[in-house]
Amino acid sequence: MKRKIIFFALTAFLFVVGCSQTEEQNITDPGKTDVTVAAELFSPGDLKIQTVISNLNILARNLAFALKDQAVINALSVETRKADNRERIIDLNKWLVKGINGQTLAERMALSGRLEHIDGRQRQITADDFIMLTESLKPMVDVYFPVDEHRVNWYENRDKLRIAVVHPAREWDPATAYTLDGQTVELDPYTPPKEPALVVSLCEHGGGSDGDGYRNHPRQNGDEEYLYKGRQRVCEEGYFLGDPEIYVDIFTQSGSKIKRYWFTGIDCEYT
Repeated sequence: MKRKIIFFALTAFLFVVGCSQTEEQNITDPGKTDVTVAAELFSPGDLKIQTVISNLNILARNLAFALKDQAVINALSVETRKADNRERIIDLNKWLVKGINGQTLAERMALSGRLEHIDGRQRQITADDFIMLTESLKPMVDVYFPVDEHRVNWYENRDKLRIAVVHPAREWDPATAYTLDGQTVELDPYTPPKEPALVVSLCEHGGGSDGDGYRNHPRQNGDEEYLYKGRQRVCEEGYFLGDPEIYVDIFTQSGSKIKRYWFTGIDCEYT
């Protein structure tokens, strides 16, 4: 059964949230997401993207080391339950400085004693280095389970965790991932693994763009305004980036925003 959504407003806008830093985008290819279009501002071998991926790898492999400790596993469980978004996204910048049984997460990651390439030279990683790296990766570093099934069952399969690195501009590339016992594996971008994958990514959800949104003037019936349907041609993301974030903003005719409605359980219709 189709349900009508009643909005007491005059104008509605449909948006897709991505992680673009551009102020305005025009997406015309239905096979591309907003982050894919943003990525085309860089060449395929762009040094900036490679540097970001390298830094995300440092964070991911040392997070994998820390997650061998049950106290850190328990802290991950707490942080995911507290997150107020659908994908239970954790802001790594904030999590690093939180205490876990007397030590911050950054300090526990530094216990790996790994030699990492920092500031142009190879040296032993420190807690301050992790904080510096996350602060340099703008606008933020997200940690999340992109696959819904993994969000549900990861704890009972915690010994099989894969800590994967994904850059939003390379969502269709194979992802490097780290196991808790120090192995490096590769994840297929088209098929989610059976083992729970925890992704470390540059801003999976922050920022936003108009994407393929458009103005819709609802029909009026007395004092009520009905928005019968919306259209979003670009609703495909690789599973690494989790669920598409789509919302509708409701405005008055004068341009004042009344409310934002987030859509869940989105079904995409491809034409």
